Amino acid sequence: MQPARVLRRTFLAIVVAWTVVLPPTPGTAVAFQAPAPAAAVTAKITRTESGGLIVLDACQSTGAKHYAWKIIPEDTAGFIVVDCDHRAVFSPAVGGKYSVVLAVSDEAGGLAIAVEVIDTGPPGPPAPPKPADLAKQIKDAITGPTAAVDAGKLSTAFTTLAAYVEVDGIQGTPKVATLADVQATFVAAMGRVFAPEKVSGKYPAFVVVLNGQHATILGTVPGPLTTEARAKLVTLYRTVAAVLGEIR
Repeated sequence: MQPARVLRRTFLAIVVAWTVVLPPTPGTAVAFQAPAPAAAVTAKITRTESGGLIVLDACQSTGAKHYAWKIIPEDTAGFIVVDCDHRAVFSPAVGGKYSVVLAVSDEAGGLAIAVEVIDTGPPGPPAPPKPADLAKQIKDAITGPTAAVDAGKLSTAFTTLAAYVEVDGIQGTPKVATLADVQATFVAAMGRVFAPEKVSGKYPAFVVVLNGQHATILGTVPGPLTTEARAKLVTLYRTVAAVLGEIR
């Protein structure tokens, strides 16, 4: 808010306060108490780690109504904002130093910024090569005049899906707990990419490939999702995202 507008509002508040008090008796002094200043806005990041997952919580910020997150480098994969912007989760794919910036503001325009530096050590050895047969199956399934654009959208969707499934695993009551939940989450994620058109209608072979991978990891019994199976799903989705990102 512009300083002039703040001053104008303060002046109007003084005028209103003055008009509601009884006129002073002649010869007496009138004491005026200025309005209390608004509470300051502060930004605070609380960091916790579970396994390879880093959770950044902004809930201890004060006076904040709006939250915005950014990670540097900006093209870092595995960073996702959750809980209506109150938290962010990060699962670094490679070692290195990252800076997470939190900006909070109130309705009056007050702004505060906090920075959390995450150092995961020197970059590790290169990731193992992607399964050649799976990569070929995916690339053979995504073809056509809009394949490159669609593959880019799907790559982003699978990166987000991997983070979602991983974060869901640390919740008290996971939402993705069975094979049916995995299939429903996958269908919903794909539906948001091409809505109202279905992925199964545009790239049916791709859906067949993914369903086959789901069956390999989870089997066909609708039982609970184990920790090991969840980890394999996350790896699968990140692998699929990387392969899709190579389609040009």
